[in-house]
Amino acid sequence: MSAEESPTAETRPLVRVATALVRLEARPSLVAERPRIDEVTGSAVARALSSLTTFGHRVLADRSPFGDRGPRVDVLVGPAGVFLLATEAWNNVTILGGRIYQEREEVTEQLDALIELRRAVEADLATVGLAPGEVRVAVVLAGAQGIQGPVSGVHVVGADDALLHVAGFGTRLTSAQVSRVLARALTLFPPVVKPASSVVADPRGLRVVGDADGALLDAAATAAAEAWMTFLDPVQAKLARRSFNGPARISGATGTGKTCVGLLRAAFLARSRPGTVLYTSNLRTLSWVLRLTLIGMAPDVADRVDFTHVHSLARRVLRERGVQVNVQPAQADTAMEKAWHDAGAPGLLGATGVGRGYWREEVEYVLKGRGITELEKYADLARAGRRHPLDAELRRAVWDLYQAYQDQLRSLGVHDDLDVVLLAEAELRRAPERGRFSAVIVDEAQDLTCAMLRLLHSYVGNVPDGLTLIGDSEQALSPGWCTLAEAWISLAWRGAVLDVNYRSTAQILESAAQIFTGEGRGAPATASRTGREPVIERCPTEAERGDRMVAWIRTLLTAARAEPGDIVVLCVSPTGVAQAFGRLMTAAIPVIELTDYGSAPVRGVRVGTIEQAKGLEFRQVVMGDVAASWLDALPDDDVERERCERRRRELYMGMTRAREGLWVGVV
Repeated sequence: MSAEESPTAETRPLVRVATALVRLEARPSLVAERPRIDEVTGSAVARALSSLTTFGHRVLADRSPFGDRGPRVDVLVGPAGVFLLATEAWNNVTILGGRIYQEREEVTEQLDALIELRRAVEADLATVGLAPGEVRVAVVLAGAQGIQGPVSGVHVVGADDALLHVAGFGTRLTSAQVSRVLARALTLFPPVVKPASSVVADPRGLRVVGDADGALLDAAATAAAEAWMTFLDPVQAKLARRSFNGPARISGATGTGKTCVGLLRAAFLARSRPGTVLYTSNLRTLSWVLRLTLIGMAPDVADRVDFTHVHSLARRVLRERGVQVNVQPAQADTAMEKAWHDAGAPGLLGATGVGRGYWREEVEYVLKGRGITELEKYADLARAGRRHPLDAELRRAVWDLYQAYQDQLRSLGVHDDLDVVLLAEAELRRAPERGRFSAVIVDEAQDLTCAMLRLLHSYVGNVPDGLTLIGDSEQALSPGWCTLAEAWISLAWRGAVLDVNYRSTAQILESAAQIFTGEGRGAPATASRTGREPVIERCPTEAERGDRMVAWIRTLLTAARAEPGDIVVLCVSPTGVAQAFGRLMTAAIPVIELTDYGSAPVRGVRVGTIEQAKGLEFRQVVMGDVAASWLDALPDDDVERERCERRRRELYMGMTRAREGLWVGVV
């Protein structure tokens, strides 16, 4: 191919389709008998599939993007998604251990080209926004019944059960989305011989066999899956399946769909490689929510994605290797208080006038979070994100406080959460577990400690598509952060930035941005829609704010016709959560804790901290304990300025959880 003929980004997926079909054409058992298969069974399968047109599907029968030189597939486009169906006349078929046999001869490898075809079609349909998991490939066994099972990502099904297989996916796409995908599919899959573009059902002869009738009616009656699960911006759809030749990062402002892309990427990697994909974060609440989301988004591979909180993963490592830990948060607090009394307050740290909380953060996030064990390394550390400068003497004083804290932990025989991560990281350095996970996806990566990043990176190293970091530095809530270089991770320009907000309205984004003036702020995301102005009420007392909050929620439940589960009250502190919870209970408004997740519909207003809401979104957000001082001009003092900037990032993150409405009560 000459330079002039080289494929463009738009046509390259079609070239991959052609390449896949060339390989498929080389399979004699799939191709040599194709004319006979078409003659004997093709029309019967096409007639059966034509029944689906009554339920909003289109059947593109006997198609090939490679023309009449390649093998044919039936392409089904409809509410259930996109299906590539290859009809085969194999006899005495058995499926065992994820392998397929015909007359006792294994034919699993003969499905490889169909898998490549699916990947190429996924890439092409991503240009119109279809999520990768909505393209499915199946081998339909002519004349067979009662045979169903996955084989290397291909579903093998008897012809009599093909309709039930399709109906089992319910409604995934809206009619508008089906039309958009169909238009592209008609271009991608032109007719091989006949000019007709689809099979049209004859209503007089419509007959759906067995239980398929009821299943199709039930599927047609279900509501379409949430659009962000199945249909995306083409940029997101392409990024979900994009390949990187090493560790990569997906970043973007709030609401740009980073987590959605991460979940679809996890499903895509689970389909395209053997083994288990790890999806993790530093948020205990997020793992459970995302697990439930993936079950609805990609049920076929949900069991091959391990959603585990980083600390839970570290504990698993230690438990499997017989390393005992005794995490006692209350006793760890006691150990820090004793260390401060003995080594902090009497020395240089106490003389600075900076509260002991700042120095505890220095010990926990800057030293233990990085796993620093030598004073010399701390002496040269840049301390990213920490504003208060430290000279050599102050760093020595911090080091003495750290050593005193560790001595106290040992004397009490307890560990803190950071010890669990450090011990697990040491175990994985001693005896690596490469291969345990085929890929690792890290959500909210901006709040992971350096030791956590090293631990996760150790599972996959620098293999292609092994490690994907997802996050937004502007939503970092940790006091100080490490660079990827400190975690021994090199991105080498591997990454992508999302810049369109699909969650919040322009009005909500503008209101949140007005309080977020921290240094280093990147370009704001572009809102994809508009809505009502947020309501910010300044109240003279806590009691009046509580009254106004209750009145606002009552209005949402009546005039706005919102359900209790559409509303969340977010607070900065646990004290604020307790107060808001009590006010709503007193007002007889149903209320549940934000962390109380389950598969049943939510029947109460959620209440929780902003940190617990990271990675989540809600139709209506109520901010329950905002202080007026947090919105004032930033102070000149380094320590107070750092704290205030962190608080503003927290408020910004909470406000931008809202999709449609935002109320902020300020005292």
